[in-house]
Amino acid sequence: MSKQAEKYQSSQKKSSIRIAFPRPMLDSAGFDFSFSGLKTAVLYETKELRKKLTPKEFKELIPQICFEFQEACVDVLSQKTIRAIKQYRPQTVVLAGGVSANQRLRQEVERKIINEFGENGANKIVYLTPQMQYTADNATMIAIAGYFRWQKMSDQEKKNAEQNWKSLQANAQMKMNG
Repeated sequence: MSKQAEKYQSSQKKSSIRIAFPRPMLDSAGFDFSFSGLKTAVLYETKELRKKLTPKEFKELIPQICFEFQEACVDVLSQKTIRAIKQYRPQTVVLAGGVSANQRLRQEVERKIINEFGENGANKIVYLTPQMQYTADNATMIAIAGYFRWQKMSDQEKKNAEQNWKSLQANAQMKMNG
């Protein structure tokens, strides 16, 4: 997806067809986001475009569709991140997980942090992103969470964990109460 978006962004030849996707939950209070409505909008837009265009014309629009989808996602994620920073005032922001592989998101979050909080001074936010080889899944986030949990465990809890970790069973139907 991001490669197609980059292809469109660097292309000299732009289509006369305007494509714009919604920014779901951008103005909603809090930090929740969902892209199910956005994905549905992409589905409907592509169905309409397929009806109007030849297969060749539609294929030429794929990079633009990818670019517009990416921009909608990046807008929502970066603006929600800035909103969270303003509310919670962390010293460090970490972009991790599979989404951190997206160069556009990395750049936009960094740009917005610099614009909002500056590069120097008391308001400086440390912005961390993993090396690209560590962005394929959420293993980094799980490892960090495990590390901090381990640090809080008593000696007895650590001993129990070391003895019992091999017998853990995953339950995909587990309900989370919150």
